[in-house]
Amino acid sequence: MIISLVLFAGMLFAVSISAREPMASTTPSLKEVALTFDDGPYGTSTQAVLDILQKEDIHATFFLIGRNVEKYSSLTKEEVNDGELIGNHTYDHPKNLPLMTLAHIRSEISKTDTAISSSTGIHTKFFRPPYGRITNRVRGELHKEGYTIVMWNTDPRDWDYKGAPSDAIVNRILSHLKDRMVIDLHDGRDTHVGYPRDNLIKALPILIDKLKADGYTFVTVDKLKGNFIQ
Repeated sequence: MIISLVLFAGMLFAVSISAREPMASTTPSLKEVALTFDDGPYGTSTQAVLDILQKEDIHATFFLIGRNVEKYSSLTKEEVNDGELIGNHTYDHPKNLPLMTLAHIRSEISKTDTAISSSTGIHTKFFRPPYGRITNRVRGELHKEGYTIVMWNTDPRDWDYKGAPSDAIVNRILSHLKDRMVIDLHDGRDTHVGYPRDNLIKALPILIDKLKADGYTFVTVDKLKGNFIQ
C-alpha cells in the first residue's frame, strides 16, 4: 500500500513538472521577406518587375508617387490586378517632408490617395516617407489619417546606379540576412535621383531564387510585424 502511494505521488510529481516545463520546440523559426519598391510606377522598369514577380509566383509591395500614378494609371491598375499591395509615397517625393507645414503634408498624401483611388478604386492606408525621413509630428498626422507607416531593415542602395551593380545589390542583401526582412528597392526613376533601373531588373530574379533556396517565404508588408511597421 505504502509503495503504491509513493509510486502514485511520483507520477503526479512527474506530470506537474512536465506541465510547468514544456519541451523546447524543434520547429524552425519562420523566415519571411517583403520586397518593397519605391518611386514608381515607371513604364519599362515597373513592368519588368511585375513580369518577374509573376514568373516567380510571389507578391510585393509598391509605394507609389502620386504624379507617377497619374502618368501611368494603367500600370497602377495592373499592380493591383496582379495582387500586389500598394502604398502612398507622397505626390512629389519631397526631400524634407518633416520640414513642411502640416497643410502641405496633408496635400502630398491626399493628392496621391486621389490619384491611386481614381486609377484603382481603392484607398491604401500604408505610407512610406521619402528618404525614410519622419518625425513624431509627421507620424502623428499620418496615424490621425489612419495610415500605417512602413520603413525597412535592409537597404542595398539599389538607387545608386553607378555604385550598385546587380551583383552588389544581391550580395548586400545576402550578407545581412534576418528572419524578417523588409527590403527597400526602387522601380521608379522620375525622382530627384533619376537613374535607370537596369541593375535592379538584372539582380531581382537572382535574389529571389537565392532567398527561396534559403527557405524564405515572400509576403506583402501587411503580413509582417516588427519595428519597421509603425
